[in-house]
Amino acid sequence: MPIDPIKIELSGYNKIQILRKQLDERIKEFGEIESTINEILIYLNEIEYLKSFSPAYESLDGKEQLDQITTLEARRSELHDLIQLIEEMIPQVEKEIKGGGGAAPSPAPSRSIQRNAVAGSSPAAAPAQTPPAANAPEGKKPLSFDDFRKNFPSSGV
Repeated sequence: MPIDPIKIELSGYNKIQILRKQLDERIKEFGEIESTINEILIYLNEIEYLKSFSPAYESLDGKEQLDQITTLEARRSELHDLIQLIEEMIPQVEKEIKGGGGAAPSPAPSRSIQRNAVAGSSPAAAPAQTPPAANAPEGKKPLSFDDFRKNFPSSGV
């Protein structure tokens, strides 16, 4: 006689826990990406400043960092949209729990993402928004934060 397969079904409470955990992780990743973008922009501005007063610095190039900013901006945009989606889903799942007769868990503290102040300060600091698929080579994932830090240290010039 065959044995019945094990079946698991997530409760509304499990779903809320998953969403809140994902929200915390995505907000953390969003902050890390903004920090990295800020470091790159500072580095690029340092290069431009050094080039402005001495031809000895003409060999400095920030092309790789500009390419990386494009990838990071695409991921930042994806995360922003994902964070908003998760923030919208949590109340919906809480309503489902209330509608099912159970009490909803207490709402999580309000979380929101902060706009990068540097991005709005100059046109060069805010690269054009393009769809993520257009920025990453096909079949190739963008660098993780740790890989990026290894490849592009922020030691300056």
